[in-house]
Amino acid sequence: MNYQKKIPRTLLYSLIAFSFSWLVFLVILFSGIPFDSLLAGILLIVYMFGPFIASWFVTSVVHKEPLIKNLGISFKINRWFFVSWLIMILAALLTIAVSVALPDVSFSLGMEGFFAKYADLIKGEEALQMKEQMENNKLLFFFLGFAQILFAGATINAVAAFGEEAGWRGFLMHEYRDRRFIDATLRIGLLWGAWHAPIIAMGHNYPEHPIIGIFMMTVWCVLLSFIFGYLRIKSKSVVASAILHGTLNAGAGLALLYIIGGNDLTVGMTGLSGFAALLIIIGIIFVYDIFISKERIFFSVMSEKL
Repeated sequence: MNYQKKIPRTLLYSLIAFSFSWLVFLVILFSGIPFDSLLAGILLIVYMFGPFIASWFVTSVVHKEPLIKNLGISFKINRWFFVSWLIMILAALLTIAVSVALPDVSFSLGMEGFFAKYADLIKGEEALQMKEQMENNKLLFFFLGFAQILFAGATINAVAAFGEEAGWRGFLMHEYRDRRFIDATLRIGLLWGAWHAPIIAMGHNYPEHPIIGIFMMTVWCVLLSFIFGYLRIKSKSVVASAILHGTLNAGAGLALLYIIGGNDLTVGMTGLSGFAALLIIIGIIFVYDIFISKERIFFSVMSEKL
């Protein structure tokens, strides 16, 4: 293990996290498994655990250090857990608001855009009955959607998201603790975005623009990293980060469900509308941090706050 200890910890982490996840991607790619199939979905959850495996290996196996402490795993609930749980609902609503301000984009509780997009899948008597029920109970389904997002975000989605957050907001935030918050956040966001590259190239999130989508995803991850990193520090737990990430994954589709028009680069959480929504939230957090909070995280060295 001596040679491994000579490799910079963040480099070794990155090599393992990327190698494991990208190997899972290659299994999907070369096995011929349809990318939108259930099996591919399960393998993508395995893909998400690359950062955790890398964190565990570098921390526990190579350096024999306490995993729970270094990753910031704590179940001591505080108010910032609830902020982490709810903030992506705000992001989804802001994304919808920005989307409908764009030319040729509109909002509809009837979900016409959703039904048009998945017309090939919504067939048969049961599917048509479901469509009719949704059209006849628009507001009910709208609010039920939020309830489902919050439930999934704090449960099964949070478990899957922990595979990522253990690395990005756990291991890497601990490793970058001697850097200023903005510096560390940019580094983590860039790594996080690059790690997504293979699945983005296959059409995930940006099916109409997979190559441009790699750049878009990286920018999106950098923006998200400011929110995720701030709430990780305030909550003092990577568990809150997993809930935040789980709610994001559960609610991303909400910002598209009621939108008619636009494309994958302009509307939705991962489109330019989502970027604008995240910038608004970052602005709110920044104002809170500078003028209300006593911690002043944005311009501090992370070791002073973690």
